[in-house]
Amino acid sequence: MRQCKIRSFISGAGIEFVTSRRGRRMIKLNGYTYSATPKMGLKIRWKCSTHQHHGCRAALVTVNEEIVLTNENHIHPPIFKSTQNDDMK
Repeated sequence: MRQCKIRSFISGAGIEFVTSRRGRRMIKLNGYTYSATPKMGLKIRWKCSTHQHHGCRAALVTVNEEIVLTNENHIHPPIFKSTQNDDMK
């Protein structure tokens, strides 16, 4: 059975940036975290933080720190914990 590929365009959405345990900048959205891939001009593609270990293909694209495209089709539940100041633990 094929999974539906859902993509949304988001304008003016508030992006919540958090810091990973290794000091890297991440985005937290709807209970999931995303890690940046190499920057292409003003565009940054953010892959689900479980992509490397679990193959999740969910991703975001930002331009000037605003989300312009999402694919939130995760293959797992949220797996992070956050502290009071939203640094990742």
